[in-house]
Amino acid sequence: MDFNPVVVDVTNTKSETLFLPPGKPYPKRITRFYEVELITGGAGSMTTAGKKYCTMRGNIFLRKPGVETQGIAGYFGYGIAFDPVKSQERETCYNTTIPYWVTDSNTQIEDYGFFDDYPDYYLTRQIDEFEELFARVVELAHESKTENQETMKELLKEIFKRIDSEIQSGGILKVNKSALRHYDLILSCKTYIDNNLEKHFTLDDLAAQCGLSKNFFSKTFKEIMGMTPFEYIIENRMLLARKLILTTNISIDQIVNLCGFDDRTYFYRMFKKRFHEAPSVYRKNFIEYTISE
Repeated sequence: MDFNPVVVDVTNTKSETLFLPPGKPYPKRITRFYEVELITGGAGSMTTAGKKYCTMRGNIFLRKPGVETQGIAGYFGYGIAFDPVKSQERETCYNTTIPYWVTDSNTQIEDYGFFDDYPDYYLTRQIDEFEELFARVVELAHESKTENQETMKELLKEIFKRIDSEIQSGGILKVNKSALRHYDLILSCKTYIDNNLEKHFTLDDLAAQCGLSKNFFSKTFKEIMGMTPFEYIIENRMLLARKLILTTNISIDQIVNLCGFDDRTYFYRMFKKRFHEAPSVYRKNFIEYTISE
């Protein structure tokens, strides 16, 4: 088959832009195009054609048209919907304004076997390289320029060149069975952290909650979540702080305490590193922008 793809639609989710809270199911849907999805962080699960998979950083999912799929929220990353062989007969499907994650039989292309020799998913060794390629496709797609399609086609070809190389060479990573065995434990710990960000956490306490040694807990948490326990805690404290700054009149000092920071100076440094502005400036600019709108 001559691979002459056209990118139809894209998605890009981050921890702060998830559509649903962790653990909640997305609506079931029937895929309309070929899809390639890269998980860049978080944790959840994905069921496709009756098979359930845990999601973790570095997973690449490959889905053909016409299969039922459903995700359980908590993971995030990039998704690309495409047709491997561009055809004028399917232009109506390409030009639809219906997002690719919404079922619509009228704009569903046929499955002509492009994914027959591919696994449903695998764990890549090239997460950083793939993330860069996916991000570029999403960036170009959001510009909505017809002339970008040729560049997106070449980027998608490069994505599949790398996928083919990993699969054919046998160089793909096997999903760590030990990590999968402890998946529910780590998700339970993640939920505990999410619901208690104001608390003081220690590695000893978190590991003990899971009944694991500190080293094994840290390693397993990172394999599943894509970051260490304390990187995850800081990231989510920052997101909570941002939410409180933008949606309440609570003082910055109160927010520091509510988000579990003992050191005000450390909080200011981390917030500016994450959002590129001091907390008070971030709030002021948001208010001014809202008023101007």
